[in-house]
Amino acid sequence: MKLTGLSPFIFLALDLVILSVYTAPAPAQAFQTTLQYDPVFDNPDIQLSNLACSDGQHGLITRYEWHTLRDIPSYPHVGGSYLVGWNSPECGSCWKLTYTDGNGHARSTHVSAVDRTSAGFTVGVQAMNEITGGNAVGLGRVVVNAEQVATSKCGLP
Repeated sequence: MKLTGLSPFIFLALDLVILSVYTAPAPAQAFQTTLQYDPVFDNPDIQLSNLACSDGQHGLITRYEWHTLRDIPSYPHVGGSYLVGWNSPECGSCWKLTYTDGNGHARSTHVSAVDRTSAGFTVGVQAMNEITGGNAVGLGRVVVNAEQVATSKCGLP
């Protein structure tokens, strides 16, 4: 079928509309993953140069001149995520993590992703105790809902 009498600008406009539909970012979706603890994130003097989100264009040292965990405004609510790697645009991203205990009581906290972890999210004992009602060590690993939120929720620029 041949379309005649239509301006080439109409086709350009249609192409742009179709392109914008396919390239528009999806809204943030919550998903289930795991949360565990590592006491290393409880040490405010850990050097960011030892973490995945150290330097590079997207690194926290490069972007904010932070050098230790204590420099990060959300500390002690910092940790590792399997969604982050060296120089990842997700370095410093903020995540709302929600844990629901066996009684149906839900607790949430916001965590800044500053390092890489092999699965789910990893935070310090202190941050995990907040979300599990003081049961981090006893539980070890829990299932949480995770949702990426604005970095301002974590006190970051």
